[in-house]
Amino acid sequence: MKTTILKTVFPLFAFVFAIAGAFAFKPAPNLATSNFLGAKKIGLHECQITSVDCTDVNTGVICKDGTATLYKMISGTSCPNQLWRP
Repeated sequence: MKTTILKTVFPLFAFVFAIAGAFAFKPAPNLATSNFLGAKKIGLHECQITSVDCTDVNTGVICKDGTATLYKMISGTSCPNQLWRP
């Protein structure tokens, strides 16, 4: 009698546990994409932060503020990496 109950109930519990586990967790966020506030070059070695959101992942569309191309600010005076529209 014990084995009959285990044979019918155990697969049911395993199935319910698998379904609950599948819906209990969300996929990990994609950490490869990061958004930055773009910076435009003012002079040779100076940059100014803008309020335009950009990403460092190449989407094919250059991030601009009006006609100025935006770059990623690394330090207070350095912005060598071009940014893209998210």
